Amino acid sequence: MKGLPNNPKSGPKININPINDLEKGQLLLIDADTNLAVDDVIFLEIKYIEPDPVKGIHQNEIIFESRTQVIKGMRGLNILSMSVDTASFQRGKYSLKLFSRTINA
Repeated sequence: MKGLPNNPKSGPKININPINDLEKGQLLLIDADTNLAVDDVIFLEIKYIEPDPVKGIHQNEIIFESRTQVIKGMRGLNILSMSVDTASFQRGKYSLKLFSRTINA
């Protein structure tokens, strides 16, 4: 994390805009605002939360991973956006996690 552009006392935050239900094959659009710095890398994990042993899907199994970078926003918050092709997803419920991490070299 390169630093927080706003109030560092509030801690790092990523606020995901609401996501509507989708049909299989629709594009999942993820938009969020954040107090993380421009160019910070944000990671995405999507997990299937309904196990289906017949289809070989286990509860909390990560089925999709990606990353994006924070870009400059307006009104004191920066933004991030990414899209996910859901064509290979099974019908069901999923959890979505956005996070940032720092690796000290």
